Amino acid sequence: YMATCLVDMYCKCGELEEARKIFHSMGTRSVVSYTAIIQGCNTNGRAELALEYYSALRADNTIQADACTYTCVLVACGSVMAIKLGREIHQLAKHKGLLKNNPVLGSSLVSFYGKCGDVDSAQEAFDECRARDDTGLWNSLIQAYTLQGRSIEALERFYSMTQEEGCKADDVSFVSVLNACSHGGLVGKGRQLLDEMPKQYGVKPRLEHYVCLIDMLGRANLLDEAVRVLRAMPFEPDAVVWTSLLGACR
Repeated sequence: YMATCLVDMYCKCGELEEARKIFHSMGTRSVVSYTAIIQGCNTNGRAELALEYYSALRADNTIQADACTYTCVLVACGSVMAIKLGREIHQLAKHKGLLKNNPVLGSSLVSFYGKCGDVDSAQEAFDECRARDDTGLWNSLIQAYTLQGRSIEALERFYSMTQEEGCKADDVSFVSVLNACSHGGLVGKGRQLLDEMPKQYGVKPRLEHYVCLIDMLGRANLLDEAVRVLRAMPFEPDAVVWTSLLGACR
């Protein structure tokens, strides 16, 4: 247990090699220690190494991967587009009945398919999860549609979430749906949603939401309005804001 805690600590501090030394010095490893090193590899941008550790886990017949392990491995699969392995994990999780009541695993599966460009499978994975009241699960689905430029469908899922299912949207929900409006040229809808955030949804707009609006206006060639939003927003513009605006001026 102590060694696994050290692996986790070193990974969180960016000391992946130290974490690996401790992991490899363990006399006995468990699913928890494997999951810790896989997650640590993800955190430190080493997705391919994370998948190597998962292969080692599978080769050890005394250890069975659990929902937490699959969640971490799916993050790695999404990073390197390991579609075959991700699908395999989907089937394993489904066979073990892990998807029904585990929205975190469901979210990582939906995100994996979204990153790999397979929105239909993302929707299928979402439909297999029963946790329709989980904001993170909905956010992953909305983001999957947004990533593939299916803006109208992303908006439809947002309204299904908030109006039909009564699930509360959060700041991440609005980043996704505002990006959908930006890439879909839905400027009026984007303005409306930003205005409704605090009033109707109880979500206070943050800098990233204004970045989405400025990007949206820039893409629509409404540069004067984009500058007005930048000057009026209650935040100091950062490099991301200026990059977004300058990109629209080309």
